[in-house]
Amino acid sequence: MVLSFALVVGAAVDQLTTGALEAYSVSMYSAHGVAAEPGAIYGLVYTAGGVLVVLWLLVGLGARAGRRWGSGAVVAAVVVNVVLALTMLFVTEYAEPVFPPMWGLLAALPAAAGIGAAAVLIRGRAGRSTAA
Repeated sequence: MVLSFALVVGAAVDQLTTGALEAYSVSMYSAHGVAAEPGAIYGLVYTAGGVLVVLWLLVGLGARAGRRWGSGAVVAAVVVNVVLALTMLFVTEYAEPVFPPMWGLLAALPAAAGIGAAAVLIRGRAGRSTAA
């Protein structure tokens, strides 16, 4: 759940310090004669990050409350997270990637951790059921 904040924190740090994402966006679009909106790329990243934070917070709340829908929420969150990360990795405009690969990888972190945690839990449950 904590890793769901990676995209938002990464964008905020980049925006407040180097502005590398904005510089990438401006150079990519200006190479094709299109004026880029200076903060639009950050808006997209913050929106994607916000979706991830809300999804994983819901998963965390469901798991903590012991709700039956918790496992379904994990699956849904991982699927949405993976789709979002793949979109950030592979979406193009003017035959150029819209985002540098680092941003798609940052978006993939919560899904990777969720899959790893689920595998550990499933392995633990399987071990307990065979020992009983």
